[in-house]
Amino acid sequence: YEGSCEIEESQLTEMLDAAARLMVEPLKAACAAMMAAQLSPDNALEVWRIAEAFSLPALEKAAVASALGGFEELPPQLASGAQVLALVQEEMLVAKDEEAVFRWIVRWSEAAERPEAELMAVLKHVRFATMAEGFVRDTVRAWPALLGAKGKGVLYASLTPVAGGVQPSPRLGFGPRRIYLVGGAEGSGEEVSTVRAYDPALDSWCEVASMATERCAHGAAALGGKLYVMSGFDGEVVSAEAEVYDPKADSWQPLPSMPTARVALAVAAVAGKIYAIGGRDGDGDLCDAVEAFDPVSGAWARVASLPVARSSHTATLFAGKIYVLGGDQVVVDPEWAEGSRVTRCVDMYDFATDSWQQMAAMPKAKFAHTAAMLGGKIYVTGGYDADGVSTDCCGAYDPVTNTWTTLATLSEPRCNHASAVFNGKLYVFGGWSMHREQLNVVEVYSPASNSWASVADLPLAIDEAVAVAI
Repeated sequence: YEGSCEIEESQLTEMLDAAARLMVEPLKAACAAMMAAQLSPDNALEVWRIAEAFSLPALEKAAVASALGGFEELPPQLASGAQVLALVQEEMLVAKDEEAVFRWIVRWSEAAERPEAELMAVLKHVRFATMAEGFVRDTVRAWPALLGAKGKGVLYASLTPVAGGVQPSPRLGFGPRRIYLVGGAEGSGEEVSTVRAYDPALDSWCEVASMATERCAHGAAALGGKLYVMSGFDGEVVSAEAEVYDPKADSWQPLPSMPTARVALAVAAVAGKIYAIGGRDGDGDLCDAVEAFDPVSGAWARVASLPVARSSHTATLFAGKIYVLGGDQVVVDPEWAEGSRVTRCVDMYDFATDSWQQMAAMPKAKFAHTAAMLGGKIYVTGGYDADGVSTDCCGAYDPVTNTWTTLATLSEPRCNHASAVFNGKLYVFGGWSMHREQLNVVEVYSPASNSWASVADLPLAIDEAVAVAI
């Protein structure tokens, strides 16, 4: 009669059953909300079953999301065949890699006797082709459940496309967990060593271990689950120093300095190496130097130079090749006076041949913009135009067709900002507004709707930082 009641956690299921039988919808909803608030990988499977039994679609969706997000932590003995089948079909299943997914399925299979048809239905959705060759040979093929005719058939169906030259894709859920915003200039333009991590799932920020060196207009890239940062301006001089961050240990380690100190450079990682491209040297001159760092040997090596020296450009990886877009470029036209001008040029570097090739130019010249790879296209946002005006434009370059497409504009013009891709969306951070004010605004672009939306602001306004998803 009072419209309220107090219960213990252990009574939740019993209370939900009573509320459903007596059709007390507010109490049923309250029980479901309490279960959702306590979800974890430990209880996600049981809550999932309860939600199905009592027709609670919102609770079921939350339980499935919890199970996908903590797949490796799920208790195998509690999972039904239908639940496992539903999970392994999902692109957003989160795990270290496909090998970890297979190991969990082995534990699930061995926790109780499973019908062969049920097990094979699950294994058909395991991406064996994305696993390391040695793991498939030594672990997968040796598993007794796959030694029979049906097991071999499942393996054959998964691996055959690779033999035909089709490159398999890892699940999107194996991708980055957070976006790290590294260094930059805050407030009155003071260079910082601060590193902040953004969690798109929680839409929240936290601060992690700072770099050893303050820097802005520097370069950064992810390789092997670590974050490599180099060069930039440290508040006094153009730096050649480099360091690497391990997210698991939340710590930084120094690296050998770059041969060429520079600022406003572009950085990309390919084939196990980090490439530092162009920029301006300590004297302020445009630089065409391209240097590659090998984390295994700990050495830097000079490779083929840029066709034309440039700075404030971008470098983005696609299909094993680095695409360098726009920037402030050395004048090559004899009718122009010596100096530099903003360029539309797009150059592609092939590390296999150590050579450059010119591609379709950008629709408009720009510098201090950003570029990031998303869904097979390079998305370019903001930047200064040839007149030095901050822009709100956004365009996509398709390396396959060598063509450009104009997209929905940013909420406001910005330059010297940062961008990164996470779970199929493009995030843009900070920068300078058209009114020469630092921004703390963060927005996210969805290719599906060709639209921008606001997310949690940066703790402080910042520009000339670098964003990297790991």
